[in-house]
Amino acid sequence: MNFCLLPLVLSLLLQPATQPSAPGESPEIELARQIVKAHGGDIWPKVTRLKFTFNVESEGTLKASIKHDWNVRTGVDTVTVGGKALFTNVYDSKERGGDELQAFKRWTNDSYWLMMPLKLLDGGVKFGPLISTRDMPPNGGRMTMSFDAVGMTPGDQYDLSIDLKQNRIDHWTYRPDEKNSSGFSWDGYKDFNGLTLATEHKSDDGKTRIFFTDISVERD
Repeated sequence: MNFCLLPLVLSLLLQPATQPSAPGESPEIELARQIVKAHGGDIWPKVTRLKFTFNVESEGTLKASIKHDWNVRTGVDTVTVGGKALFTNVYDSKERGGDELQAFKRWTNDSYWLMMPLKLLDGGVKFGPLISTRDMPPNGGRMTMSFDAVGMTPGDQYDLSIDLKQNRIDHWTYRPDEKNSSGFSWDGYKDFNGLTLATEHKSDDGKTRIFFTDISVERD
């Protein structure tokens, strides 16, 4: 799966993530604003460096462990895969190839699994109606997130399950097309120098676990 929208991350860097509400704003945008704030949207513009390790476990066996050291101000991410260091500037719009392309793809996927709730207000993100039904837990809601001709996979859709009391995502279902879908939990929320990030994602079938270690956030 590829999860990320490069233009959205750039806009997140250059302006506060929690901007003032606009008159007549939809309930979905108001909720997105609250979610971003709850995850540290006011802190994000001060972040200078983000380090983390993205891990994938399948049926109890570790399949991948990728280290990232991202200079948020310059855009350069050092990606270490199998002991080999790869480099990419995630803000550079040039065409990539070789190791740089592989590093960019890793950053694209891995950072979105870590930071998606902080990107809900970025340009091009759209939301379907917020719904609550009897099959949901108390204080639960659901809305669909899609993208308006931006990012590497603009046709993707995500059904977000939301804890409306804490303004946190607790599950998403990824739908690349009408026939395929996969669901993962969003768990293990922790505070990292002002950013609240989910560190655990477990697949609905119980076979796959995506988790983060070595998370470090530096800021002004």
